[in-house]
Amino acid sequence: MRVFSFVAVLAAACGGVAQLPDAGTPCDAGTVMSCSGNGGCLGQQTCRSDGASFSACFCAPDDGGLVDVTADDVSIDASVAVAPNQISGLVLWLDSSFGVVADGSFPTLVSQWNDRSTAGNGAVDTAYQQEPTAVKLGYKTFDVLQFPAGGGNGNKLMSIADSVSLQFGTSPFALAFVFRIPKNQANTATMWTKGSGLSVSVSNIFTAGAGSASVSALLPNPTSVHVVVVRGPSLELRIDGAATSGGIITSDIGAAQFPVQLGAIASAPNDPITIDYLAVLAYKGQVSDPDVKGVEAYLREKYGL
Repeated sequence: MRVFSFVAVLAAACGGVAQLPDAGTPCDAGTVMSCSGNGGCLGQQTCRSDGASFSACFCAPDDGGLVDVTADDVSIDASVAVAPNQISGLVLWLDSSFGVVADGSFPTLVSQWNDRSTAGNGAVDTAYQQEPTAVKLGYKTFDVLQFPAGGGNGNKLMSIADSVSLQFGTSPFALAFVFRIPKNQANTATMWTKGSGLSVSVSNIFTAGAGSASVSALLPNPTSVHVVVVRGPSLELRIDGAATSGGIITSDIGAAQFPVQLGAIASAPNDPITIDYLAVLAYKGQVSDPDVKGVEAYLREKYGL
C-alpha cells in the first residue's frame, strides 16, 4: 500500500482536489507521480533533475465534458514510477550512490553500506579482503558496488545484522535487486542468504527459495543491468517485469539470530563470479501488484533501463 492516499476527484471543471505530495517537496530525480492540476484535473508531475522539487502538474487535454470520478476510479497506471519509500513495509534500501563508506586503509574498498530506509539495516564488511569495491561511474552516471567472488576467502560479501524487521517468518515479503553480472555469468553465486532461511542465487539462471519451495527463470543477457523482484511466501520471481510462479514457502524463513549475507558467495572455490550492485530493497508485509510495478518502473527510470 502506498504511503500517500487519494480522494475522489472531479475531472476538469468539476474542481475536486486530490491529496498529493506538494510540488515543492524534495524528491528523487525522475520520479513521476499523479497530481491535481488546474480545475481539479488529474495529471502527472515529474521530479526535477536536481531533486529539489516536482514540476508543475500537467493534465492532458480532454473533450471538455464533465465526468464524475469516484475514489474507486482513482488509480495509478502500472507504468507510473513510485519511489520505494512511498510503499509501506520498506525495511531495506541500499543504493550504490548513497551511504557508501570507504575502508580507512583501502579507499576503493567499502566497509559500510548505509540503509536509505528508516529501519537502520545497513550492511557492513565481514572480514579483511572480503569487502566489495566501489567503482565510480561504473554504470552510466552511477557508482556500483562490485562483488567479485572467487570461493573461500575470495568471496566478497557484506553482513546485515539480524533484526525483527528482517525476520519474515511465513508472512509476505518482497526483495528487489538491481544488478548485472559483467563476467563469469555461467557460474553460480549466492546473492542473499539468512541462515537456513530464504536464499537467492544467480548465474545465467536466477533462483530463489527456502526449504523445498523454489522458483527460477533464465536471466537474459546477464551482462545487462536487470531489475529482479522476489515475492513470497507464494513464490514469484519477476525479471524485468516478466513473472514466473513457484512453490509456497511453508517453513519459517525468519532465521532469527542469523545475519543476512549479501554479495557474491561462490558455490565452490574454483567457481568465481562477479556481481555489480546498484540497489537492494526489502519489504516486510504484503506488496500489491500495482505497488511492485510502480517500484519496478521507478528503478527502470532511475537507472535508464
